[in-house]
Amino acid sequence: MTLSMENQSKPPDAPAPGVVPSRTHFHVVLGLGFIPYAGAAVGWALALLDVLRGYANRAQLTWSRALVALVLVDTLIAMGTLWTLKHQEEFARKSESSSVPKSYVGIHFRGPDDAAPPVIGSTVPGQRAEKAGLRTGDLFLAIDGRDVKTQREAVEALIEGEPEKPRTFRIRRDDEERDVEVVPAAYPRFELFQIVAPVRERPWWPDFRGILPALACAVAAWAVGRWRFGDRGKVWLGVILCFLGAHLLAFLVGVLFERARGGVSIGGALISQTVSASALLGLALVVRRFFPPPPTDHAGGTRRPVVGTYFLGVFYLITSGIRIGFLLKLADVLWFEGKGGENPIEQMVGLTHMGGLGTTLLILDTVGLAPLGEELLFRGILLPRLMVQKGPVWAVGVSSVFFALLHWPYGIYIPMIALYGVLLGWARLRSGGLAAPILLHLSINALATAVMLLR
Repeated sequence: MTLSMENQSKPPDAPAPGVVPSRTHFHVVLGLGFIPYAGAAVGWALALLDVLRGYANRAQLTWSRALVALVLVDTLIAMGTLWTLKHQEEFARKSESSSVPKSYVGIHFRGPDDAAPPVIGSTVPGQRAEKAGLRTGDLFLAIDGRDVKTQREAVEALIEGEPEKPRTFRIRRDDEERDVEVVPAAYPRFELFQIVAPVRERPWWPDFRGILPALACAVAAWAVGRWRFGDRGKVWLGVILCFLGAHLLAFLVGVLFERARGGVSIGGALISQTVSASALLGLALVVRRFFPPPPTDHAGGTRRPVVGTYFLGVFYLITSGIRIGFLLKLADVLWFEGKGGENPIEQMVGLTHMGGLGTTLLILDTVGLAPLGEELLFRGILLPRLMVQKGPVWAVGVSSVFFALLHWPYGIYIPMIALYGVLLGWARLRSGGLAAPILLHLSINALATAVMLLR
C-alpha cells in the first residue's frame, strides 16, 4: 500500500485539525482552581509537557503562553495561602470589611470636600460628642495621638474605634488646644429616609473628580484613534456626554431631594443613583441612534450560541474571579491594612434598614438599569467602533480599562472590574450580540447585591 506524501510528512502524534492540547490543558487547570494547590501542581506538569511537545501552529503557542501565565498565578496563590495559614488572626482582622463603620459619636463636618480641614459643622443633639462638650467650629488636630489633617482622615479614625471604648480627641477652639475624651456608641442603623446629615453647603456644580480617571482614559484613547487610525472620535464624545449627563442629572436630583427633606438621607442617595442609571440608559439609546455601531466580525469568525457563551462566561468569571480576588485581597491586607478600596453601595446597605422600598430601588438600579445601560454603551456602542480601529484585542482592552476606571472608589480592586470588562467584551464578540454580556453583567450584579442584602 502506497502512502501519500502528505501522510508521510505528518507526525504520528500530531493533533487532529482544530484540536489544541494546550487549550484543553488551560481549561483543566482553570477548573482546578477550586482545589487548593492542585492548579499549580498539575499546571506545571501540563505546561512542561506542552513546551517539550512543541508547537504545531500559532494557536498552540498562544494557549501555551496563557497556560504558563495561569500556572504562575496559581503558584502565587499557593504561596499566599501558605502565608494566610501562618497568619490567620492577622489576615482575619485586616480582612474584616471596613466599609461599615463601628462607632458613632454624632459629628458632621463642614462641607462635602473630604480634603478640607476637619472642622465640626454640627453635632447631633443627644449624642456622645455633644455630651462630651464638642461644639460647632472645633478643629480636630489628633485622635488618640494620631494627627488628622483632613475630614477623610478624621472620619476614618472616628469610625474605626470600638464602641464604649474611651477616645481622646485633641481639638483647637478659639486658638486654644485642648483634649476632650469621648466614649463612642455603636454605629446606628438608619431608616431609609432618616436624615443622617444636615443640608450641605456645596457648589452648584457636581463633583466630577470620581470620573476624572475614566475621562482621561477616554481622551487618551480618542487621541490615539485620531492619530493612528484617522477616526474622528465622535463616538467618544457621545460616550463622555452620556456619563457627564447622567452624573449631572443625579446631582440635581440629589440637591432637590436634600433641600425638600431638610438633609441627607440614604434613601435620597439611592434615588439619585437610580436616576443616574436611568439617565445613562436613555442617553445611551440616543447615542446609539446617532452613532449606529459598525458591523464587526465575531470571535473566531463564527457566531456562537448565547446560552453556550453565557455558561462558558460564568465558568470563566468564577474560576478567574476567585484567583484575582484572592490575590487582590492579599495585597490589600499586606500593603493597605485592608483599606485599599471601598464599595459605596455596600456601605449604604450596611448602614440602613432597607425595607421593601430600599431593596426594590437597589435591585432596580444594580440588577436592572445598570447592566442594560452600561452594556449598551460599552459593548454595544464603544467596542464595535474600537474593533474597526484595531481589532478585538484593542477593542476589549480599551473598553475594559475605561469601564474599570469608572469604578474608581474600588481602589486596589479595580483590576477585578477590568477582568469583568474583558469577559463581557469577549462574550459580546463571541456571541455577536448584547444578550450574553447583559446576562453575565446581570448575574455579577445580582450575586453581589444578594450578598450585600443577606449580610
